[in-house]
Amino acid sequence: SYGICLTTSNRSHVNARISSSRFLDNYLDAISVSGARTVALDHNYILQKRDDALSVFGTSAIAESPPASPTGPALAAAVIGGTKLTMRGDSIKFRASGWNWLSTNNFDSVLVDSLWLENPSDTANFQYSDIRANYGRFTNSKLLNLNWEGIDFYGRVLVVDNSDFMGCNQPTCDWLDATAISARAYTDSGPAVTLTNSRFRNLQYALWSYVTADSAGPMYLSGNTA
Repeated sequence: SYGICLTTSNRSHVNARISSSRFLDNYLDAISVSGARTVALDHNYILQKRDDALSVFGTSAIAESPPASPTGPALAAAVIGGTKLTMRGDSIKFRASGWNWLSTNNFDSVLVDSLWLENPSDTANFQYSDIRANYGRFTNSKLLNLNWEGIDFYGRVLVVDNSDFMGCNQPTCDWLDATAISARAYTDSGPAVTLTNSRFRNLQYALWSYVTADSAGPMYLSGNTA
């Protein structure tokens, strides 16, 4: 069963806030929301051993082209208005190998702050994510013991600041093939990526920005260590 499952049913959209709750080894997704306009999660704890931890879908189309500048008017509009998923202070103990810690689509913005995501330290647990939004922002977060990918983003603008990404931290590990951040667009160049003040350890790649059409970026990187 789901921990929580919210759908539109006979309504045009869903607005949800889920706060300070515990989801312990649900058979399906811990939190599943579809047809959402706004979803706000804060200070929840999830232990996920099977299926996706979070599956949250909005109602906005994803634009195909990045804005001309990651600090331009289009960026501000994406942050302030439209459909939105926010996460603040959530903790995810992820043990569902082969599933997503976060699967989300059709939001104008996905804003994540102070996330703690932890995979097993001594097991090659394949964790994925599928994050599709016009604008994504991850700040003050820790993604630990990654084996495959941390943030896999599709959209127009991605901002990551003051966050920690770590692969296997055990001396006996023979897998160090994780990518902390993947950034992809749709049919045009981009997305625009800003990556600052973050730390990377025991990973194959800190950032992999894919070429879309004939180019990638623009990218701004500053104050990071690896």
